[in-house]
Amino acid sequence: MMQMMQGAMGDRMAGCMSGMPEASRAYMGAMMTMQASMMEAMQTTDPDVAFVKATVAHHKATIEMAREALKFGKDERARSFAQKVIDSQQADIDSIQDWLRQRGQ
Repeated sequence: MMQMMQGAMGDRMAGCMSGMPEASRAYMGAMMTMQASMMEAMQTTDPDVAFVKATVAHHKATIEMAREALKFGKDERARSFAQKVIDSQQADIDSIQDWLRQRGQ
């Protein structure tokens, strides 16, 4: 059921995205990937594991969007924000993955 919903949403979004600038399409792609990963994480029965797995998905999407901001962006301050996001979110992901490994996840 979820795969069917994701497929329908993806098809619809692909049509909407066709007229968007390249950077916007990249941001939307990251968000669509994040949503699928977060929905998968929510199927975990342990609420702590579900939360941190969803957080990893969110952080990965944020990093991808920040990379696209570095690729397409021109404003140096915005680019600095993007790099700081990459650095801090990756540190969080590393910490969370350690926590998950300790729990056999």
